[in-house]
Amino acid sequence: MDRALELEPGNIKALCDKAAALIALGKLHEAADVLRKLVEVDSTDTKALLDLADVLEQMQEYDEALEVDGKYLQSGAPSSGVIRKLSVIYLIKGNYDEALAGYDMLLAINPMDLTAVRQRAEVLWYLGRYSEAATAYENLLNKRTNDDFSRYLYASALANAGRTDETAEEFARLVATNANNTAALFALADLLCRAGKYRESARCYDKLIGLCPKNSLVHLQKALMLVKLGSIPSFFEECEAALIVDPKNPYVLSGLAFMQMLCNRPVEALAQLERAERAGAADLDLLYCRGLICLLQNRFNLAVLAAEQILEKHPNHTPAWHLKGRALEAAGDLRGAVDCFTRVMDLANAETGEY
Repeated sequence: MDRALELEPGNIKALCDKAAALIALGKLHEAADVLRKLVEVDSTDTKALLDLADVLEQMQEYDEALEVDGKYLQSGAPSSGVIRKLSVIYLIKGNYDEALAGYDMLLAINPMDLTAVRQRAEVLWYLGRYSEAATAYENLLNKRTNDDFSRYLYASALANAGRTDETAEEFARLVATNANNTAALFALADLLCRAGKYRESARCYDKLIGLCPKNSLVHLQKALMLVKLGSIPSFFEECEAALIVDPKNPYVLSGLAFMQMLCNRPVEALAQLERAERAGAADLDLLYCRGLICLLQNRFNLAVLAAEQILEKHPNHTPAWHLKGRALEAAGDLRGAVDCFTRVMDLANAETGEY
């Protein structure tokens, strides 16, 4: 091949053979160069255009792949496969409007193209057009009634569209079909909790814990739901169960610290805060919690320090300014307290537009 190309650089057969050999060897960059040369020699060679687009896509050179696929379409050759490839590339690049147009073209060619129906629904989801996405998934499920994955996406689209009752029905249907469908069970538990149906939600979480006893997130979510039921002792029990599974989970430790503080147990709360911080938790709410506890314990200098650490990272953190003002007031620094409370009022006025 190389000898033939030395004698005749534009030898189409030799270029085709060399490109095929390079692709087989996985030498995609070199193959792309040969295919570019082949297209340059014969711009009507649709196979070379397709091969070049495939190689470019494997190299993640999506912009050039789109350009080459566009040239293929201009040739008037059969186009469904190329339109599908273009749509996928647009989807990967986040060009959702262009991807949607491609899937619409595919469905105009073949309305029974269920792959295009599913991918079109996915694009509508990414565009935030959840009601339309739900309709698209519903159409797909009319043809694929046992497609649990699409039904899950359908339920999620309904949820984002605010159609709560229909969402619950679809997640419940998935769980009824497969009691071990943990994704649907978790989604249903969360949905029921947000709808205020706490006891039904608790039953879902209990089933999840039975299926996934070592999943600390499920224990934590159930614990948070138990707070809404007013069952504080059960909250602590569930958090302890989560810590048996994952003793250094910063979210569980943080939750315990906050609840200990709300239950007026400052010593226990501080102990949990220290455990949470050692586990890697470092959010501003923890600092604020520490500051409040120090204020309750009359450790005003430490309360001020916690507030200042927050304000160093977030200068407009209104609760931190209020915390600092209360600590300074309690410590007798009235001028400093007034400055802090003035700052609180300024921030409040800025939010409402009142001055």
